[in-house]
Amino acid sequence: VLQRWIDPANLVMLLLAGVMLSAAFLGRGPSALAALISAAGYALLFDHQPYLLRPQDARHLVTLGGLLAAGLAVGTLAGLLRAQ
Repeated sequence: VLQRWIDPANLVMLLLAGVMLSAAFLGRGPSALAALISAAGYALLFDHQPYLLRPQDARHLVTLGGLLAAGLAVGTLAGLLRAQ
């Protein structure tokens, strides 16, 4: 339903915003979990074949990898910031 209004690549930015919020308020561990859940949710619900964890296009692998990497990086930085 959301794909009519939001491009899937832009939807990843919304998922990343959720990861950033969890990193800011909860720390590194929960943000890593949020990044994994966001990537799995994107693969399950918004890929070309819904309800499969296997991405159909190599572009989606790059998107999922970028979401995971950015989520882990943001979680690490937020955890270091909270520790100071």
